Amino acid sequence: MRKIALIFLLILFTYNAYAIGELYVVKKHDTLWDISKRFYKNPFLWGKIWQNNSYINNPNLIFPGEILKVGKNGLEICHPEKKVSPHPLSKKNEISSKKYLIAIWFDGNKYYSACGEGYCIWSKKNFQLAKMSFDTYNSIEVATGDKIYLHTSRKVLPKILYVYRKYKDSLNTSLYSGEDSVFLPLGEIEVLKKVSDGIFEGKIVNSVAEISKDDVVSGVYPYEVVKNPVSVKVGDVKVKQIVVEQSEMQNGLGFMFFFEASKDLPILAGKEVELARINKGSAIPVTIAKGIVISQYKKFIGIYFPSINGMEEIPDRTQEYVLR
Repeated sequence: MRKIALIFLLILFTYNAYAIGELYVVKKHDTLWDISKRFYKNPFLWGKIWQNNSYINNPNLIFPGEILKVGKNGLEICHPEKKVSPHPLSKKNEISSKKYLIAIWFDGNKYYSACGEGYCIWSKKNFQLAKMSFDTYNSIEVATGDKIYLHTSRKVLPKILYVYRKYKDSLNTSLYSGEDSVFLPLGEIEVLKKVSDGIFEGKIVNSVAEISKDDVVSGVYPYEVVKNPVSVKVGDVKVKQIVVEQSEMQNGLGFMFFFEASKDLPILAGKEVELARINKGSAIPVTIAKGIVISQYKKFIGIYFPSINGMEEIPDRTQEYVLR
């Protein structure tokens, strides 16, 4: 009987494991124990990850922003295996339209996102439409399918609302001072009915992570449709990586890298730009990737790279880069 149970558990762990080659971005508060539980449904396999990444000196100290790949022997730091190929959006005369996730920037007073040739701007009351509550006896956080209550001063709410999470704690705050932060979409809420004045019943219908009461409920649509992106030359403006995000809400495999530029940039939303690493051994920067600008606020910029195979190397916080 014990043997049958053991076989069943092994099958269960194998069935639920992530597929070989899938990618994961280390988040704040992640531990090897938690990551092992997520990928292999068995936290006791954390040693496989540690053994496969020799750069981790102390298994109790891992840092946000590293991109891990599910390898045959455990999670490993992802290194592109294929040489960069022409970006499909770079082909001449190709008609292309794609929906990208946006990000909302906050300067301590107003909320901004790139909109065409300018910015969309929201006040706090127009960006944050409601507060969430739920049964905290059974749940500390909620996810897809869970019931919630929305508390608002509004008489009506849109049928669909969106959940955003503040990522200030993930930013490299040594790069700047001030209240600047970025909000990224986390999930969707379906508003079911009005319970009483100021209270609506809702349900989480789509989430890529567990949602807490501190997350923001907003009516701001979290996608931007980019049609026929045009390649532009920026002029070798220095940028520093501040955070990288991978979201299952994005349609297609890819990563959003956020940078702070050395100066305010022209509006580049919907444009294709080149990211190049400053080559210490040469005066010529090395182009490593092409991506679509889908988020911007003054000198802060978010670039979506459609797939890891479209990059010669993965940007990291230890290198210097320019937008070309």
